[in-house]
Amino acid sequence: LLLQHSLHAPGLVTRCCECCVCSRGPGSMGGALSSCSPGVSAFLEDRQFSTAAVLGLTSSSSNQALVLRVEKSTTEASLGAVLGGFRVGETLALEHLRVPDGFEPLGARFREGTRSRWPESYRFQVSRRSWRVNVRSESGTVQSCVLQCAVLPQERTLANAELDFVDAGDAVAYASRFNSHQQQQAEGESAPTVKVAVPAVCSVVESCFPAMIPQGTACTLTPFPDVDVQKFVFDGTEDFLELPQTFFHYAAFSSNGKHFACDLQGTQTDSGDIILIDPVILRAAAPSVNGVVNAAAGAAMGGTGPQAIMGPTGARFDELHPKCAQLCHSFDAGRKTAKRNVGLCGMGGACGLSG
Repeated sequence: LLLQHSLHAPGLVTRCCECCVCSRGPGSMGGALSSCSPGVSAFLEDRQFSTAAVLGLTSSSSNQALVLRVEKSTTEASLGAVLGGFRVGETLALEHLRVPDGFEPLGARFREGTRSRWPESYRFQVSRRSWRVNVRSESGTVQSCVLQCAVLPQERTLANAELDFVDAGDAVAYASRFNSHQQQQAEGESAPTVKVAVPAVCSVVESCFPAMIPQGTACTLTPFPDVDVQKFVFDGTEDFLELPQTFFHYAAFSSNGKHFACDLQGTQTDSGDIILIDPVILRAAAPSVNGVVNAAAGAAMGGTGPQAIMGPTGARFDELHPKCAQLCHSFDAGRKTAKRNVGLCGMGGACGLSG
């Protein structure tokens, strides 16, 4: 990885990192991989990375940055899913890793000042890195995906990665029902859809840069067609786009206010469809005596207590969905405006949450 002639190749880097072994020669390359963490990590995160380019190789079979094994995936087709087609047990070769500028929104959920507004859980609190990768399957097909893993090594577990998979599955279920509803409302006309890119849970079996992504690292691999990610429903400050806003309302309504499909982000296709990546499901906690007391205390303080803002509430609903689109009234005719006198989603309090 740190051969002298490769590191000084034109256009690759301007100088070696302080921990590199250019002076030691090719024979020391193996030992350098585990001792070069700071410089290598910065190098790999800031630039497009091709194993063949760095090693000076020309064989396409050597052009692999990572090799992954699929640990959990789905091939079940759905109206609300974008699938990668990866099979459990399959081996995948990742040929390039890069960090497009357009991926910056993927990390917004984990920034200081934002995390404090969300529950203390892996999905809301643990920062992760995201790379654009080319994935070659065992059949030889190549597709573009997003590789994600937790920043903290101790958080890179299969159990945590499976939480990403579970949230995506729940979002797919809501999207499938939402798209069916849209088709019924269109009365034979084509209607734009909302689909969720479903991640595969993977583990690293081979790595060309073990200082940053060692063998055994749990990660997710998500099919995604674009290099730019747009926030659709995040904190209430984003531009109002009718289709994802309507989907947010629909998921809350159809779950009786128990689930909010939050941090809706992704891309809009030329045909008007929305493809979401890494949505997170905000779930209502099971009722408890302490929870009721804390929620009441938060409400007494004007809704600013911790328990008042952690879960699905009418206040959070209004913040994320400040107004209804015309499509909202096709399933929730009771909610006319954000300032209403009925329960969340126009259900008169039946959902267990009132404004």
